[in-house]
Amino acid sequence: MKYFIIISNLLFITTFISSCVTPLPKTKRTITKIIETNKSQDDLFTTANIWLADSIISAETTIEYADKKTGILRGNGIAVWHITPFFTTYYQYSIKIDIKNNRAKIELMATEAKYTITQSLWNKRIKNDFETIIADFEQSISAKNDTF
Repeated sequence: MKYFIIISNLLFITTFISSCVTPLPKTKRTITKIIETNKSQDDLFTTANIWLADSIISAETTIEYADKKTGILRGNGIAVWHITPFFTTYYQYSIKIDIKNNRAKIELMATEAKYTITQSLWNKRIKNDFETIIADFEQSISAKNDTF
């Protein structure tokens, strides 16, 4: 009976711990926002393309595809952060920007990470990062074009 209780407790603990590191499905690792503007498709595409190029902060971050005619921009990014002075981690994400009818749709999706992307990691770090990126994008494309 004593062994049965020990084994039951171990199974419960194992199940509990494994549920804490259950990977978050890709459909839940995405944030999308549609932004209305008063800019033409050409101006909006140019502004979004410049924003994407200026937002690249590492050599691993790239613009994969850009087509002004169809209003499509695609890129990949890497976010690195220092959890402690001795522990650094990262995650990779894709950026999709579609421009049509004076609107821009931006979609960010966490694609890969050094560690499993869990609900906890999403809530504590990635979601906030994505919301900041989208706010920066929205501010950039909504700003008036200043002349020299």
